[in-house]
Amino acid sequence: MSHRLTTPLFAGSVLAALILSGTFSSSTLAGPLEDGAQAYSSGDFKTAYSHWSKAAAAGDAKGQYNIAILSDQGKGTDRNLGEAVKYYKLAADQGDAMAAFNLGLIYLSGDGVERNPAEGLKYYQKAVDLGDLLATYNLAVIHSEGKIVPQDYAQAAKLFTKAAEKKHTASQTALGNMYAMGQGVPMDIEKATEWQEKASDSVMTGENNTSCTTQKSAINLESCRRVVPHM
Repeated sequence: MSHRLTTPLFAGSVLAALILSGTFSSSTLAGPLEDGAQAYSSGDFKTAYSHWSKAAAAGDAKGQYNIAILSDQGKGTDRNLGEAVKYYKLAADQGDAMAAFNLGLIYLSGDGVERNPAEGLKYYQKAVDLGDLLATYNLAVIHSEGKIVPQDYAQAAKLFTKAAEKKHTASQTALGNMYAMGQGVPMDIEKATEWQEKASDSVMTGENNTSCTTQKSAINLESCRRVVPHM
């Protein structure tokens, strides 16, 4: 019994001594995602890029999205939209909704790539299917405006409802307006008032208050594009 106890105790003592001496830091135990997050938070984007590159190369969707963000903004590396698109695609194909959203914006605007509305809408729809509320709102507006696709109020109302039911404030307001005007839904002042009141009463944070979208067939990239990596 003594042999069984002394081996792990000895190993633990050595590990504790190494940590206390600084030879074996807690960051050594953390993976590249966590190490990258620490570096990014301290403003060391180059080191963050290095760590997240390892995660991306290992096929981690969060690492791929983070490399796309840094390449998109030129943080820790030269700005390279081609590289950003590559990693957004890799992450989106693994189910990263924010990567799909950014990719949709890029293709709709033609920022760094040839403008491709069909490809942009495909990735917007993917983000919607993954539950992204801002993508759902934006796609609803696209159907409502009829500038990129044929105007379809019924589809717009369906999408606004999807986001409104998840307490997306701008979608609640838009849906209330559609009921008030009878666009895509039967005119119903009671429902219009109900949704407008829900929007007014909502105490939301972050992107649930965001209504950035397509305006006059141009994408406002500065306010729409996600710029924060997964931490």
